[in-house]
Amino acid sequence: MKQALPALSTRSLVALVTLLALACGSDDPAQTLTLGPAGGELSAGDAHVTFPEDALTTDTELTLGRISQRDVAALGPNEQFTGAPYLVAPADAELESPVTIVLPYSGDDADLFVFAAPGLEGPWRLVRDPVFENGRATFSTSTLGVFVVVRAFSASLSPLPATPRFVVVNSDRSSAAISMLNAQAEAIDAEWFTSGDALSGLVAALGSDVTLPTTFTAGHIMVLDRFRVDVLTNIAIPGGEIVGQLRTHERAVTTGFSSNPQDYLELSATSGWVSRFGANLDEAAPATERGSDLIEIDPSTMQRTGRRVDLTSFTQVVDDTDVHPRPSRMLAMGGRMVIGLGLLSSNFRASSEGVLVVVDPSDLSVTSLALSGLRNCGTLVPVPGDATRAMVACIGHSPTYDEAEVRATAGVVVVHMSDAHELVEEARWEVAADEGAGASVYGHVALSDDEFVAVAYGNRTAGTNDVLYRVVISTGEQTQLAETAGQYMLGTLAFDPMSDLLLVPDAATGLRRFTLTGDGASEGGTVALTMPRGLPPRHAYLLAP
Repeated sequence: MKQALPALSTRSLVALVTLLALACGSDDPAQTLTLGPAGGELSAGDAHVTFPEDALTTDTELTLGRISQRDVAALGPNEQFTGAPYLVAPADAELESPVTIVLPYSGDDADLFVFAAPGLEGPWRLVRDPVFENGRATFSTSTLGVFVVVRAFSASLSPLPATPRFVVVNSDRSSAAISMLNAQAEAIDAEWFTSGDALSGLVAALGSDVTLPTTFTAGHIMVLDRFRVDVLTNIAIPGGEIVGQLRTHERAVTTGFSSNPQDYLELSATSGWVSRFGANLDEAAPATERGSDLIEIDPSTMQRTGRRVDLTSFTQVVDDTDVHPRPSRMLAMGGRMVIGLGLLSSNFRASSEGVLVVVDPSDLSVTSLALSGLRNCGTLVPVPGDATRAMVACIGHSPTYDEAEVRATAGVVVVHMSDAHELVEEARWEVAADEGAGASVYGHVALSDDEFVAVAYGNRTAGTNDVLYRVVISTGEQTQLAETAGQYMLGTLAFDPMSDLLLVPDAATGLRRFTLTGDGASEGGTVALTMPRGLPPRHAYLLAP
């Protein structure tokens, strides 16, 4: 992929648009207007940009013009322009709300995508949810720059030369790239799947709020696009073929709702379950689209089976406010599904004690284990080498963001699934038990049933940084392994018990690599993930069952 260059300056962009548009002839001239808070429209032939009222806070000189395909970043080998690129300048104009753009294209409506870039040299990214009809692509965007309609001819990513051991999600909160690494944490492909990939058969481009399952099944990977995208993408490994995509709710029957899928748990070749974090408060919505549930899909066809586990019976009322069940991470334990459940109101200001839900997939019967005193208990991870035990992190909660209250409701709990399929609490570590302890409850991985590594986020007001800790539950001993520069820089950790290799995404410095020792860790070099997009690592995963 071509190396990304900085976006052109406003003056350069406007000048270039004017020159190129004049060269195109009078049938499609560029237009330059000064628009302000009242809004307005730019037109250049069949291309239009509509600025709604208050999208601009000050009077701004804006230009729309057609440019040559030769003057923009190259497309991929299986992508083709279906019309001319258009430049909407200045690219750095500040928009308070999205604008609507209409671009012309040629040919039929199949396998079309809209590409956007901040400048002529890219990098390209896919625009979300365009509508293609009668030779016109209509879409909304909150940034200006270069736009073009393209057609995709491939239904496959690049084949991987080897089966990966680790997967890393990199994101700048506006686009994402997925990196594949080997067992030594060396990059096999640093940009295997990105927000700029246009593939035939996709219903949505890769967004920015991307996660991967807690556990994996050999032969494929399920990518979860969460809030406001709500899509699963099933990709074969190592071949890269797109098995299929599925939206996690029917957008045609409900509006303003994000099902916000959090995890995918595969039980067989034809049965996988998706946890839907979002709660649909529209009373007119059908039961199948109410959220706060688990839905079953067939991963071989990427279709819903119709089976569903409704978790709304866990809804509570706290201070006259409905607190909704928020299913998150899932594990298979002893023939049962175990789901971490946070209980949070629609505005996330009210909460209740966390719960672990146990579902029998044969008859969908539900039992539960309350995690007394702890809140926001959604992140469940396996204990290496022990299929009967798991570790859940409760990150705590306070309606007023009071640090003491958050600490008092935060901790990590070890649970065991008995032969009688009863889930019991075996041990816990509570943040508040030690006044000087860091609140290491984020991005955790279990090392054993008595040890874990996790992140304690820094505090901007206090000027403290994120810290990585190793914790022994039975003694409460907490050992600092590393620190970073800033807050909310460290992400989801990955640990390989076969090699004692720990990967730590650090948005400030890159993907950090540690080897665990007896009671500490030694840090090696940062993993080289050279990518044109320059996206920081956010989440790391061990690609293992």
